[in-house]
Amino acid sequence: MSVKEEKSQGIEISFNGLLKKFFGSTKVQSNFAGTPTIRTLLEEFCVSSEHRQKIFDRDGNVRSDITILKNGRNIVFLEGLDTGLNQGDKVAIFPPVCGG
Repeated sequence: MSVKEEKSQGIEISFNGLLKKFFGSTKVQSNFAGTPTIRTLLEEFCVSSEHRQKIFDRDGNVRSDITILKNGRNIVFLEGLDTGLNQGDKVAIFPPVCGG
């Protein structure tokens, strides 16, 4: 296996802004059997009610102030939480951005 192939193993998830501290790391790699979705990925990382409240609203949808990108594209313009993931994909999760 080449070095390039090793780097593409798994799905890379990055938590940005204040979410880094809350989820305990900046980037993590995760491997899934089958074809996971953004929903599957979030369910793996949002194990406590506090984690869920940071990402989901009361109806179980991603909060409107949270941005999730798959390989640089906002999942809103893909299939939302049902967006499929493949080995080597990069998912970035951003909290609300404030400032001026």
